[in-house]
Amino acid sequence: MRHGRPTGTERRAADIVLAVLALGAVIAVIAIGQERQVALAETYLSSEVRQLTRHRPLVPDPRPIALDQPRRLLLLEAQSRLYEAPFAAPAARAAMLDSAHRALRVAAATPYGDGEAELALAYLHAGRGNAAAMRAALARSYAFAPYLRYAADWRVRQAFAHWRDLPSSARRRSVDEAIWYVRLRAEYREGIFSAARASPAYTRFLLALRQVRARDQDLRSFRGAGHRAP
Repeated sequence: MRHGRPTGTERRAADIVLAVLALGAVIAVIAIGQERQVALAETYLSSEVRQLTRHRPLVPDPRPIALDQPRRLLLLEAQSRLYEAPFAAPAARAAMLDSAHRALRVAAATPYGDGEAELALAYLHAGRGNAAAMRAALARSYAFAPYLRYAADWRVRQAFAHWRDLPSSARRRSVDEAIWYVRLRAEYREGIFSAARASPAYTRFLLALRQVRARDQDLRSFRGAGHRAP
């Protein structure tokens, strides 16, 4: 700075700082807008789930899903289309499922994978009667997300029903998830046990459950003796 006036270099530096700050503000505004969209989509999807549990029909949205959205929005919109498709006319239903399929493939195409997107793909393939594609997506969902609280009931049932055709890793994780889920949500216990009894997974499921219960008993005994759990 010369005689109280900034030099050209100082002015350029100040301009760069202002540009960076302005860009940061724009990015922040975009991020906030996207988070709001995600929150709205999650609220809408939850309302559709409540409607279905009350056996009420959904209003189909036949619009194609825009693929230039954040992955989370793609997943949420695709899940809505999957729930709505059975209530649409046949031609619209096929278009909705195609759109959901495209969105889910984009959502799942990440270097680290997306267990929720893969499970939604499994659900889509099951609805279309493509058992091989359903099993492949189901196995991938277990690879990327071994535990999914809000989808465990359907996923475990499918894994047990297709037990012989799943890779060993998916079998192991389905048993782990089943045990975790029946301990977490007692109201689903009868349904999970029924699915296990009808499956070749039953023996492995019972043995694993017995091991977990034995550890529970050991822990209770340990605490009852006045010890603290490690």
